Parts: sequence; structure tokens; C-alpha cells
Amino acid sequence: MANLKRLIFIVVVCSLVLFGVLIISTKDADQHFKFETIKLVESSKDRIAVVCYVPNSIREVHLFVSLLYGSWRHINDNLKSFESIYGIKNHIDLLVFSHPSVADHLKVVCNEYNINNNIFNNQECYVIEQPFESNIDYGPINSFIMFNRTDIYFILESYKYTMRTDYDAFLSPAIYFWKPKYNIMTGEGGYSVDFNRNRLKDISKKLGMKHAGIHNVGSTWLGETKVFITLAKKTLELTSYIYLNEFHPNLPGLEKLDLQNNIYGQWPTWWRPVSLLYGAELSLNHLVEDFSENHKGAMDVPSCSDKLIWETPHIHCWHNECEFQKFEFIKHLANIIDKTNTIPGEIAHRMMENLYEKDVRNMTIMQYSTYIAWNSVGKHLKKYFLED
Repeated sequence: MANLKRLIFIVVVCSLVLFGVLIISTKDADQHFKFETIKLVESSKDRIAVVCYVPNSIREVHLFVSLLYGSWRHINDNLKSFESIYGIKNHIDLLVFSHPSVADHLKVVCNEYNINNNIFNNQECYVIEQPFESNIDYGPINSFIMFNRTDIYFILESYKYTMRTDYDAFLSPAIYFWKPKYNIMTGEGGYSVDFNRNRLKDISKKLGMKHAGIHNVGSTWLGETKVFITLAKKTLELTSYIYLNEFHPNLPGLEKLDLQNNIYGQWPTWWRPVSLLYGAELSLNHLVEDFSENHKGAMDVPSCSDKLIWETPHIHCWHNECEFQKFEFIKHLANIIDKTNTIPGEIAHRMMENLYEKDVRNMTIMQYSTYIAWNSVGKHLKKYFLED
């Protein structure tokens, strides 16, 4: 009987201890659940890496700071005003791969990247030195060169999507609320005519690749990161091939282009300076399943468009004469920084009227582009023209 009582006592004590452990465990589990819920809420925003390459030129640094960085910075500084109306669906980091010679200039506005950067929830601009360029003498190919890095998967692994853009373009606030319909989307190009459409399909066939018949792809892409990297690597390969092999004067079909006297070819018929876009077209048509016109057109909208800024996440400065006119801006910016010429009164007025903060929510793309560029000059580049 005594043994039975002792056994009952032990069982009761063990039960109480176990019950206490369960209470503690439940409490800990609740805390853990809440912590995980918070993490889930934070990570429910899709992380997008906006990637660009800035080459070996301080002028290009100025342009990057005025346009791409200036637009990203303005949007981030005013996110609450957008969030109250539209809600925020994306987390946007700006990853600037840089020629080593200009990296220090970029670090004035962006943080130096290190392996611990991705643990932070703040949206940031990071500078990543790019130690090599392409071994062919074709500058535009370097806008994709970072995708040949051995560590590119590691750098981008925390991002669901990657956008590659030129450094002299604008982001609009729509990028924080925009979701791509496909695993890869591109802007609209401006290079396509019958001759190069047929030529590219022939080259694709010659290389044993498929071509879905989709032409005129834009230089800006946004897509799922692993898909994006695969496409970018193939684009680098095909661009090099086209640039080095498809502009020989003796190639059949090119006889009328006088490539003996003009190694660049003839615009827009067959134009060597857009080899990158030709390579991109072949890569996308070959690797993207069911590639169609629906994959195009969401980006690279002209900077002089009268559409509202909410209609595109990305704005391209085309070679046109309407405002916002990038080349006029570059000329005036050089005069301001170098102090070589008197600044026209109209330009001085434009810079002054855009120094203060404006509500961009109802602006057209043209108004927004002009405002961001000149506002950035006063806000981010003033040290260059205020120095004695």
C-alpha cells in the first residue's frame, strides 16, 4: 500500500512538472509564433534588387545620382505618403555595380556592400565594386557584366525579383506596388525593322536555337532572380558572338551595308552598337517558355510621356527632343559643375523651382522626370558646384 501511495505521489509530481513544462513550452511557442508572424509580415513584401552598372566616368556618376538614385531616394523618403493610399507591396534595394575608379564617389550617397547587408529590413542603396569588364571593346555589354560574377547568386539570393536597368533611367513610385505577370518581363525596344528581324531569326536557327518571333525587346528587364541570371548569362554570350562575328563585310546578306567603310553597320537596318539588344532578343526567345508580346512593354516608358507615373515602374530617357531631354540636361549639368559657361536664365530658374519638395502623386511621367532630375542636382550634387 505504501508503495502504491509512493507511486501515485511520483506520478502526480511528474504530471505537475510536465504540466509546468507544457505551460512554459506553450508560452515559448506562442512567443515564437508571434515572432515568426512578424517576420512573415515583413517578408511578405517581395524583395526586388534594382541592378545597374556605373562605368569609369565621373560624368556617369553625376547622371546616376541625378536620375536613377535621385528617383529611388525620393520615393523612399516619401513612402508614407504613398503607403497611406496604395499600400506597399515591394521592398526595393538599389545595387550599384561600379567600376573601381568611381566607387568612392558613389559611396557618398550609397553604402558599401558587405555580406551582412541582407539581414537588415531597411531599403538601401549598395555599392559593389565590379573588378572586371568584358574583354571585347563594346561598352554596353558591361551593363550586364555583373551577371558573370561567381558570387552573383549569393549577392541576389535574398531577392525574389531582379530588375536590370541603365544607370541613366528613373524609377517611378509604381515599382513599390507593381507585380510582374510573368517570371520575366521586358521593356519595349526601338531597334526593330524587317531586315534585322529576319537576320536575327536566321542567326538563331544557325546557332541551333529557337526563336518565338518576338522582336524589339527593351533593355530593362524584371524577373524572378534565378530565371533572370540564367537569361543574363546567355545574353552576354550571345551579345559577344554577334558583336564579334555578325558584322563581317563578306557575310552573305550584308553586302549593301558598306561594312568595309563603316564597321558599325547601318541604323536601324543592322547596327553594331545595339548588339546587346540583339543578344537579349535571342536569349529571351530561346529560353523563355511561351515568350510573347505580353512579356513586353511594361518598362522603358519614354521620359516625355504624358501618362501618369502610376502606369509604369520604370522610365527610359530615349533619344528624343521632348522634355525630359537627357542630353540637354547633361550639357547644362556639365556647365553647372564645371562653371565653364554662364547658366541660361531658363535653366537656373528650372533648377531653383525644383529645389523644394513637391507632391509627385498626380504628376505625369514628363513632369516627374524633370522634377526628379533637377531636384537631385540641388539635393545630391550641390557640393560640386558650391565649391570655390
